[in-house]
Amino acid sequence: MTMLNDYFNLLLKHQEFKRFEFIITDKFRKTINNNICKNEIQNIKELTRNLNNLTKKIVISKANLEIDIDIEAKFIHGNVLRVEFIHNSKKFIRELGDIIFINKLLFNNCKYFERYTINQFKKAKKKNKIITSWEIEPEQLYLLNNFPEFELYNKNILTKSYSLPNYSECQGSYGLLPKNDPDEFIYIAAPLLDLIKEERKSIRMQQILHDTNEKVIAYLAMMALGENYSCLLTNNVSDFVHNYLSLKIGEVTVCNDILINKEAADFLNEILSYIHKLNTYELIMQKKDTNYFKYISDVNSKGLYKMDENIESDGFGIINTTIYINEIND
Repeated sequence: MTMLNDYFNLLLKHQEFKRFEFIITDKFRKTINNNICKNEIQNIKELTRNLNNLTKKIVISKANLEIDIDIEAKFIHGNVLRVEFIHNSKKFIRELGDIIFINKLLFNNCKYFERYTINQFKKAKKKNKIITSWEIEPEQLYLLNNFPEFELYNKNILTKSYSLPNYSECQGSYGLLPKNDPDEFIYIAAPLLDLIKEERKSIRMQQILHDTNEKVIAYLAMMALGENYSCLLTNNVSDFVHNYLSLKIGEVTVCNDILINKEAADFLNEILSYIHKLNTYELIMQKKDTNYFKYISDVNSKGLYKMDENIESDGFGIINTTIYINEIND
């Protein structure tokens, strides 16, 4: 693994990789800027559209390496990521998240590393023109912080209940959309947000970014000690993209070709399997900005699959980045 770490560090320092990182950052920033007055779902729709099928090939001759980076970004229509769970002896139904960021590293076609985060986008409040703040729904924060046992309403996606270990404290996270400046996008892990927010109903940007908050500094220092360090906070778009492409965002499912978090890996595989099954749908016509779908084949061998009624107003995104590092044989 030491050799692979050296290879990956060569990639991170390579000028072509830095250019690719800049392209992703620019697309991310422009997406937020173009949708700054729109809701979270519109941001995610355009973000997945702008990042889908982006690729980059980098050859590092001095190390005999050929590297390919592929981004697959999809938006899945319909209210399909609503989950049911118990909190304080009460049953709640909440969104699991708006978008899932996945990043994996393959070495000579073997998966050596994978991590992901389930992220909830939140739009800034407009009530105060000076102070930027976000309202945080307590039960959803509990869900993304603790990952109690849950199951999805849509049994076509997940076939069982899940209780996901959150070793990284970064499996659940928030993407806090800015009010004015598109670069003020904040990525923050749910446990850290919960620590800062305390009992308040909303959280201000100044409270998140205040570098003298002793609790936050202590928390970050504690989390930095882990072998698979997870970035818990970024305060702008470029920092988020850099940490994401550097494999520092999210819960580790595979490390050194070893399964680290089986429950999380199984959950992620079911989500990705569902998306691949949706490829059996074919877009056959577009009229007045409304998409119509034709059923091609049986998704679950249980008859016709029923799309959600709120197909245009709801959905979730997947951004799946794969870095292939292959040694070139002389």
